[in-house]
Amino acid sequence: MEHDFLEIIKTRRSCRKFQDRQISHVELDAVLEAGTYAPSAGGRQSAFIVAVQNKEQRKKLAAMNAAVIGSKSNPFYDAPTYVLVFAPSNAHTAIEDGTCVLENMMLAAHALNLGSCWIHREKEMFTTVGIGLS
Repeated sequence: MEHDFLEIIKTRRSCRKFQDRQISHVELDAVLEAGTYAPSAGGRQSAFIVAVQNKEQRKKLAAMNAAVIGSKSNPFYDAPTYVLVFAPSNAHTAIEDGTCVLENMMLAAHALNLGSCWIHREKEMFTTVGIGLS
């Protein structure tokens, strides 16, 4: 195994303080590509990825997430890009498949010297506002 890859795995940490600048399209595309190559049960690729860079949309998503936990602060730590991973509710391995997508993307981000942090609650966020995930 490549030492560099092991080093990426060993040194990746969650980031909770982000710069106020947007990542490049090249960086975003690389992270998203890593997510699309994640393993999935039966090769179904049921999980799908939504990247959000628009400030107003990020503000709405942060408010939705904060409402789930009864907070006024931004649970996404004011990151300039949010990447949400969803899977159909009828997918038998939705959580496992989504987890693989997230891990691939977080490792890719670290390899590009980008910070990342796994923030949960998409299911609760969208169920709370009456939007089903099926």
